[in-house]
Amino acid sequence: MMYRCALWVCDGLSVFLNFLPKSFLKFLARGIVFVWYWIIPFRINVVQRTLTIAYGQEKTKEEIQHLLKQNLLHYVYLLIEFIQWRTLSLETIQKRTQMENLSVLLEALKENKGVILLTAHLGNFEWMAGVAPLFNLPLHIIVRPMKSKLFEHIISSQRQKTGVSLMGPENSNWHILDLFKKNQIVGVIFDQRRGSGILVDFFKKPALTTQGLAYLLERSEAIVVPVYTYRSDLGEMVVHVDPAVSYKKVGTRKENIYYNTQRYTDVVEQMVRCHPEQWFWIHDRWKM
Repeated sequence: MMYRCALWVCDGLSVFLNFLPKSFLKFLARGIVFVWYWIIPFRINVVQRTLTIAYGQEKTKEEIQHLLKQNLLHYVYLLIEFIQWRTLSLETIQKRTQMENLSVLLEALKENKGVILLTAHLGNFEWMAGVAPLFNLPLHIIVRPMKSKLFEHIISSQRQKTGVSLMGPENSNWHILDLFKKNQIVGVIFDQRRGSGILVDFFKKPALTTQGLAYLLERSEAIVVPVYTYRSDLGEMVVHVDPAVSYKKVGTRKENIYYNTQRYTDVVEQMVRCHPEQWFWIHDRWKM
């Protein structure tokens, strides 16, 4: 009953936000950023530090501060879009999504080897996952348990709204290998530190990075296609597909894993550099 009530509240708020003019929502978002930055500076220090680590040698302090404020606005937009998504029609969602280079992904599927979408917490990554089935892309994503069961229930219902398939982390590697045999698509977010891993360079600084993707590719011939999303306007997304990145074997298994983990990290870095204001700098990427 609690979950049902929470969904009713979210749906009501969603209808209300979708009723408001976009210009007003943007004004409201800027107001929230002002309060966040000047009055309640929650995790501002983390965003400041990660931006400085990445761009300290490339941008001035003023440029980093400007990028920080743009990044805060991005998080507020994410929240608004997350709530709005609940009551948007599938037709509206598809109309608000522009696909760039979709043919690359369709060609990869023709190889009948399975596809890995290599992506990042860039733009509205939840939106990108959600629209995949609307473009006839059989997407599966790994979902890790959240601390809040209520929020997990809400976000899971939104992820499944368009037909995205969710799977838990338990024995996920074996499940993924089976999906590749069926020529399915598996989304892999590759830009966060999770548990153990190896150190590779990200923005020329060592960052602990998962080896899971490379381990999967040691056991399969799945095609890796880099895909990311960026916001062209509030509630309007562009999903960009880059050329496939082959898995290269350069020596021992350990050498292969290190070499390719670095390559895929470089791909993610290039994604972030295209739209740095829309990446998840609030995550402490370089924390060991």
